[in-house]
Amino acid sequence: MDVCIFALFNKNQKGFGPDDVEQHFGLFYPSMQKVYPFDFSPPTAESWCVANAPVGDARPQAALDYACGHGAACFEPNTMLAHATDAFNSYYQRNGRASGACDFNGAAYIVYREPAGETDEYSTRIISA
Repeated sequence: MDVCIFALFNKNQKGFGPDDVEQHFGLFYPSMQKVYPFDFSPPTAESWCVANAPVGDARPQAALDYACGHGAACFEPNTMLAHATDAFNSYYQRNGRASGACDFNGAAYIVYREPAGETDEYSTRIISA
């Protein structure tokens, strides 16, 4: 899940009026105790990045061009979809499996079971446009 952190610490110097909710936006109290349980450790489960077939050919091709130009291991498999999945996963793994490294403007997504190949059920995933 991608999140945006507004503040690390609650603002104990903010007012206490009904409109001063910003004092409660932090992850830590001023005493450095956690407000919410969280863990910034990377996920330990293995994951892969696969091409999202239902988006058509244009987005995966543009994303493939980007991934291959930015360090992904690229080669010429049988289909563009197989090529894109291999390149996207290479890019994703090289970037520490960060969730943002497997989106490519909707042309890819993360799975938690190793893809079996281009005939795998991942190639028929249905997305909402």
